[in-house]
Amino acid sequence: MANRFTSIKLHVVFAFKKHESYIPEENLPWLFAYLAKSINARGHHAIEVGGRPDHVHILFDYVPTEPLSELLRILKVASNRYIDETRLSPSVVQWQRGYGWFSVSCHDYSKSQNYIKNQKQHHSKMTVREELRKMIELAGLSYEEAYLFE
Repeated sequence: MANRFTSIKLHVVFAFKKHESYIPEENLPWLFAYLAKSINARGHHAIEVGGRPDHVHILFDYVPTEPLSELLRILKVASNRYIDETRLSPSVVQWQRGYGWFSVSCHDYSKSQNYIKNQKQHHSKMTVREELRKMIELAGLSYEEAYLFE
């Protein structure tokens, strides 16, 4: 095959240290827009960015040009700088070291997109801890509770 074709849709979830709600609700759209712009600037395509004041979800088309861990490190560092420079948070923010990457079927990614769009409603019924446990279990992964959150 002369050309390269990829369709890698990923859903990443990451949170602030100790699941603190650093970003006021009214400032979340600014953070989400910045993260989408940052993903796109690196050659990927942001499909949906959302979350709550204590964590973020990003659904995007991944172009395999850089390691996922490096991409997330860059996003965390850059978004910390953005939050500080624009004063989106009254506090100094820190992201947790951990994260969750989940692959999403290219035929069924609209469910993940709607899930991210409806985070406010979703989290009225489920905590972020319960959400992450469920996502890990649905992916068939094992984990140790003591190391799930920092």
